[in-house]
Amino acid sequence: MKICCSVTIEDADLPRNGIVEWVKSTFQFKVSPCRIHFQLDSESRHASELVLRLKSSFDRMPLIFWHIEYSNTDIKNAQLLHLSCNSYIAEIARPPSVDALDLHATKALKDPRPLGGIRPFPSVIAVSRKFKGELDDAKLAGLEWIKLHARNGSSEPQTIWRMSSSFMLPASPIPVYSSFFDAPFDGDYQKGCMYRSPYREIELAYSKESIAAMEPFEIALTREHTGNYVGACFQKVVITQAFRQVLETKKNLRGLKYIPVRLLEPGEPAIRDPFEALANGAV
Repeated sequence: MKICCSVTIEDADLPRNGIVEWVKSTFQFKVSPCRIHFQLDSESRHASELVLRLKSSFDRMPLIFWHIEYSNTDIKNAQLLHLSCNSYIAEIARPPSVDALDLHATKALKDPRPLGGIRPFPSVIAVSRKFKGELDDAKLAGLEWIKLHARNGSSEPQTIWRMSSSFMLPASPIPVYSSFFDAPFDGDYQKGCMYRSPYREIELAYSKESIAAMEPFEIALTREHTGNYVGACFQKVVITQAFRQVLETKKNLRGLKYIPVRLLEPGEPAIRDPFEALANGAV
């Protein structure tokens, strides 16, 4: 795993203590009349020095976008994985209600993609009828299905199946806020909320004890429903290595994304501090 950052320093914020000159002599960067822009990751030998200079050089921190890159080893060693899909099987024709999705096809539904997300919600994963049968044969603990109807033009609706589970994960220790205008969260998960995270990815996190206390499962849903507006908030899908290995044996599956779920020791913070991770090589 490595932590990556993309930094933009506006001219109005340029300090006069040498960081700009250091950046220019150290990185490949883009220059415009009013800003400089550069990128760096935790594998760089300059990462620790950059963190020290950033923290000591600005009254107001420059614009930084953070993201995490996971290696195949990170993914294979994780006990739990957040599953999403960047390839789509269908998309929402209009904003959904709480209990139904009105879909239309992204390709001919006579031969739908085996597995894909529901555009624009990559955590809402659906499969074709044939692939549903293959996953049912694998007898994955907790796997359940929600029937969805999708229409292609004026054709008769076709059935695809949304992946669900009979298991629900405990509440995550990651702080959340309401989906409405960054308001305080009122505790109603089904209204929708957003996880606090400095990263582009959401690193789901749970205490080891809370996961160990659950019955064995291969697929579970987050307790939190996340989304941008009420009525379009959905639970994320979390799977085990056993489920991932079943998926990896199947052909023609595109766009699958696995993000390791952090299982926390007592006292370990739920959110990884990006500056600390960058300076310490993301270990």
